[in-house]
Amino acid sequence: FVPGRPFLAKPLAPQASNGTGKEYNNPVAPDDAVGTNSAPEPGAPKASAPRPGAPKTMYDRLGGMEFFERLTDHFYDGVERDEVLRALYPEDLAEPKQNLCLFLAQYFGGPRAYNDRRGNPQLRARHLPFTIGNDERDRWLAHMTAAVHQLKVSPLDEAQILTYFRAAANHMVNSLGPER
Repeated sequence: FVPGRPFLAKPLAPQASNGTGKEYNNPVAPDDAVGTNSAPEPGAPKASAPRPGAPKTMYDRLGGMEFFERLTDHFYDGVERDEVLRALYPEDLAEPKQNLCLFLAQYFGGPRAYNDRRGNPQLRARHLPFTIGNDERDRWLAHMTAAVHQLKVSPLDEAQILTYFRAAANHMVNSLGPER
């Protein structure tokens, strides 16, 4: 399951190379593909059309950009009070807030404004300059989880959102040294 993408009942046939000489089934590039929501390769099976009137994406179901703006605001409220995480961010949080909001909206099926503004998300590469260990991961995830809870989404939406956040947070860890 990839939020923002139709569910395909049959797996896609191998279509692309990941540079290792092996092919993979994912129509999105490996590793930094998180959130790119690129279209399936030509010839891939087409998903069935959504029911008339049914939300097309999780972005739509959650309420569009307003939901992601509120989620981002709640998350950064927590970051501002967290001395460990706050030290990782610039003094002015306006740009990181906007980047996170646009990325999440895009990842969950909204407009591709993040890609238009910043290019491929390359989440891990963009976070490598920062030391992110287990403590930072856990704090980030706690604030993001609290932000999701504040918005009172359905249990299914909450499970899907938090599953993505747990995977993304784990992927950002780049330091296994002693914690502070």
